[in-house]
Amino acid sequence: MPILYFVWSIVLSVVPYIVTYVVRGLGFGLIVFTGVTLILDQAEQFLFAKFDGLPTALYSVLAIAGFPLGIKILFTAFGICIAIKTAVKPAHPIWRKPGSPWEA
Repeated sequence: MPILYFVWSIVLSVVPYIVTYVVRGLGFGLIVFTGVTLILDQAEQFLFAKFDGLPTALYSVLAIAGFPLGIKILFTAFGICIAIKTAVKPAHPIWRKPGSPWEA
């Protein structure tokens, strides 16, 4: 019976650390994904605003070549790439200064 209490106390003492790590990782991933999505949306709006300023003939040629669709596909691929990277590794050390216990 004392072994069961000992195991249960270890489980209860480890749970807060696991929950904290998971919540911190998910929160960081969500913030990064949201920020990158906003940046990509702004860049996409900027590019399409530049397309609106083109002469009609040039825009027609670019539309036939599929440039607007290609830009949409490119920005969607960037967003999916960021989503996968934040889901697979939500938090990991980027750089550790030699001789320092702190991670950047």
